Amino acid sequence: MVLLSWRTRWDRLPVAWRRGVLVALVLRLALAVLAVVAGGLLPGLDPVDVAGVPGTGFRGWSGSTPAEQGVGLLGAGLERFDALWFLAIAADGYPTGTGSVPQAAAFFPGYPLAVGLVGRVLAGAYLLAANLVSLAATAAALAGVHRLAERFPLPRDHAGSAPGPDDTPRRALLFLAVFPTSFFLLAPYSESLFLAASTWALVAARERRWALAAATALVAGLTRNVGVLLVVPLAIEAWTACRGQDRTTPAGWIGAVVAAPAGAALYLAAGWRWWGVPLAPLQVQTGWQREPTWPWETLAEAVRLGLGSAGLYASGYHTADLLVVLPVLAAVAWLLARGPASLAWYGLAHAVVWLVLPFPARPLMSVPRLALAVAPVFLAFAAWTRRGAVERGWVAVSAALLGVHALLYVSWYYVF
Repeated sequence: MVLLSWRTRWDRLPVAWRRGVLVALVLRLALAVLAVVAGGLLPGLDPVDVAGVPGTGFRGWSGSTPAEQGVGLLGAGLERFDALWFLAIAADGYPTGTGSVPQAAAFFPGYPLAVGLVGRVLAGAYLLAANLVSLAATAAALAGVHRLAERFPLPRDHAGSAPGPDDTPRRALLFLAVFPTSFFLLAPYSESLFLAASTWALVAARERRWALAAATALVAGLTRNVGVLLVVPLAIEAWTACRGQDRTTPAGWIGAVVAAPAGAALYLAAGWRWWGVPLAPLQVQTGWQREPTWPWETLAEAVRLGLGSAGLYASGYHTADLLVVLPVLAAVAWLLARGPASLAWYGLAHAVVWLVLPFPARPLMSVPRLALAVAPVFLAFAAWTRRGAVERGWVAVSAALLGVHALLYVSWYYVF
């Protein structure tokens, strides 16, 4: 009877949620298996640590090698690089009273706050908490991308496409799951929570559910600094609603449009109080050595380095970055030409940020990860692959790149 009750509840879930939960679980299992065997496939690099701050209660977090963790990699194999910062903040909070702005301030509080709350319920098991929060957020993000594709039908990319039901939502979800950096969704990173919150904000705005749009946009603004970019699509959706027959009142849409900047402002205000420096979280990010550059110069340099370093270990990151980012930029261009205005301009806003603030020695560093959190990109991918052979080829190539990137990441290579 209990099993039947659960089956009935499961069947009542919208298809987007059923698919999102199932795919998130399958992806988590696949990455766990990869993490367990990773130690024997590549010589791992030395792990990094996040140092504690004496006198503040901020103890930092130590990374572990695959050999040290062994079977523990089933839960900890994605505990790498920035994940250590999120875990340290979740466990100890931000270091305050230091007389200067700490590096931890660069990480917005949405994700570590969620992990910290769950970790306290689990008696301090913060790594387990991070895995649970990321898994739940990944399921929500996958379901959100599916629903987004349902709410924003895109034009068929081939005039000869077969008639029948539009399968774009399923493909959009699938291409997110096999995207070369999708393991960051399940890692102790903020990508999953940001993607879930921002995507559902877009869905809610499209459905004119402004209270939900405001709530999810607020979470996105608290989770990542680029959450403020939600102003662009939400304002476009509000403008469209006001001009249409939706009878949208200002009280409804204004809250949604300003919610993401309000979330970021809350953290900036808190940082000012804690460290005595206006815009402290943004100021400390200058230490990550990003330099303003014309976007076309960034792209030209990335192409030069990517083509020139193909097959070379020391510089192969340039090639890997280029393989992932070029299709993403093509998706943004396609959205601008053929997609809904709100999604197109949202994608463009992210692309401009990536290309205007590169890391000079590696122009597209982190962009493959950042692109993962821009939902409209996957709708464009789905629009390109309505033919079965194209879809299968896309999945095969993307999944292969996912396996390579995940293997490098678990082994402490600089995929972040």
